[in-house]
Amino acid sequence: MVILFASVAAFLFAAGSVTAKRGMQNTNAVSALLVSSGVAAVLLAAATAFSIPDSVTFRSVLFFVAAGLVGDGIGRFTMLGAVDRLGPSIAIPIQTAAYPLVAVLGGIIVLSESVNAVQVVGAVTVVAGVWVLLFDRPAAPSGASNPAVQAPPRAAWVVLALPAIAGIAFAASDLLRKTGLDETPNPAFGALVAVAGMLTLISVGALVVPRMRERIHVGQGWSWLVVAGVCFAGGLLAVFEALETGAVSAIGPIIAAQPLAVVALSWMLLHNIERITLRMVIGAVLVVGGVIAIAVAS
Repeated sequence: MVILFASVAAFLFAAGSVTAKRGMQNTNAVSALLVSSGVAAVLLAAATAFSIPDSVTFRSVLFFVAAGLVGDGIGRFTMLGAVDRLGPSIAIPIQTAAYPLVAVLGGIIVLSESVNAVQVVGAVTVVAGVWVLLFDRPAAPSGASNPAVQAPPRAAWVVLALPAIAGIAFAASDLLRKTGLDETPNPAFGALVAVAGMLTLISVGALVVPRMRERIHVGQGWSWLVVAGVCFAGGLLAVFEALETGAVSAIGPIIAAQPLAVVALSWMLLHNIERITLRMVIGAVLVVGGVIAIAVAS
């Protein structure tokens, strides 16, 4: 069941990113986060009503809230920004590659850890996949409405940090979720607290900070953000279910298969916004293969 839940989570997170891209043509990342997270919170509250925990510890709530701020807050916000600027077929592979690549390189450079040949090959494969995705990228279709999609990534290296930050935030969030579930083993409740905590912080920020409040705007295509919220809610519930009985190290490689689903869904839903090329497919496959190799060899 762990593999099934992790696979469902990977597909739903991929679907959420692609549908969010469609909904963000006239909406900024903060507004998209509020809409999608609001929808997710309502659905998770309904799920929790059917599975109320017998007991809740204050410590588990703190871990769930922290997971929400790190993963659903920092991770989701930077991910939406990356999806808006780079497109999901570029942003998602970088996101899924960030955590294992940083872990391997950090272990070698900072901790002087030894690595095996499979890990080295996996890291090189991940780098090759990201390079294939980023360089010599084709121009966006003439009908693309978002000019940021047409900007070459090499001209905006700062933007490339967004999906990498998201990947690290999601990985850290999984560790916090797992710790919270050890004390209060209720996936629906954990997911609800995580999203509600993040949504409360963003909402208060929007009310208190005038500049942030003025930027909130939902344009045409908002219904796609609702769909994205449904996907994110299902993905969070699935990943919490997987983490309840499975290990983070076992679930991570399955979640890393997102780029393959993203390429397929982008081809179906974003054909007039983002052109899917053979180069993107090859890059996504290389990244997924490299991440799995690193995880298996660790």
